[in-house]
Amino acid sequence: MIYPIFDSIPDHRVTGRCIYKLGDLLVIALLTMMCGGEDYVDMSEFAALRVRDFGLLSDCGDNSPSPDTFERLMSAVDPDELERCLIEHGPPLRYRPSWKKHNPPTTNVFWGSPPSL
Repeated sequence: MIYPIFDSIPDHRVTGRCIYKLGDLLVIALLTMMCGGEDYVDMSEFAALRVRDFGLLSDCGDNSPSPDTFERLMSAVDPDELERCLIEHGPPLRYRPSWKKHNPPTTNVFWGSPPSL
């Protein structure tokens, strides 16, 4: 399963203020990109429509993360940690690490192209 890929990424979010698990959000972001999604809105829509099919966000009821949630997440996660996890576990996912050298906070961390926000 894809979920364990991100288990080693440290979660620096404020304890008690986060609704969604870090691993769930990162898997949703990755699956969205793998399915042709292009931005944080697509991640939010994918979460609303498909994540329960993958057993994600099961403890969140009908709530789904907003585009703002994904934007904050991608700005906060260390790009080097994402790269390490995807290189270590993700060769079958066709990971392309070209994003790292091109302004990570505004770059799609999975496919190397700027998000269309």
